[in-house]
Amino acid sequence: MKKTVFIFSMVALMSCGGNNTPTKQENANAPEDTTIVSLEAEPEAATVTVSQQEIDAKKAFVEKFYADWDDLLDYDYVKKFITPKALQQLKDEYGYDCEGECLATWIFFYEAGGDTGGEISRTVKEQDGNHFLVENKYDNEDYSVVLTVIKEGDEYKIDEINRP
Repeated sequence: MKKTVFIFSMVALMSCGGNNTPTKQENANAPEDTTIVSLEAEPEAATVTVSQQEIDAKKAFVEKFYADWDDLLDYDYVKKFITPKALQQLKDEYGYDCEGECLATWIFFYEAGGDTGGEISRTVKEQDGNHFLVENKYDNEDYSVVLTVIKEGDEYKIDEINRP
């Protein structure tokens, strides 16, 4: 019974039609504490912007990461600068038989099994606030990798390694 009365009331309200917008005179008489409720959808989350200073710091982090790396098999060095996600990626990329912990650290520099020759140059270019393209030029080939850099506590870390 309550449902029927409710439905009937809704139909009656909807059939009244006409313009239900108050006139300026009616607005002038409205109490000052009137609350307007919007039925619009929530706006999308604001895009987080990264300052140019932070982008520059992340780029400097990537450049120093490469410059200070002496030995491709120095896993302790790499582990200091990557997240657990990137560590797992390096483990998963290692496609050879291995005893103990083996990491595909070469993906920072070149394609596995390639004969690169001598290094000619390395450049780091920002793609956006968190992604940096590292271009390695060698005598026999060029190789690029995109590193995702995040801030973990007070330090920057490489969170993902992708080939473009």
